[in-house]
Amino acid sequence: MLSQIADLADFADQEPLNRYARFGIDAPRPARCVRATDLR
Repeated sequence: MLSQIADLADFADQEPLNRYARFGIDAPRPARCVRATDLR
């Protein structure tokens, strides 16, 4: 759960999502970042 919260925090630092984001996008993780969940 903490990995998903960290991904949401990373999304908050990015530009607004486009209209196709609802179909799935990769999380904008920093370089060499390892988390318990997948990118998508």
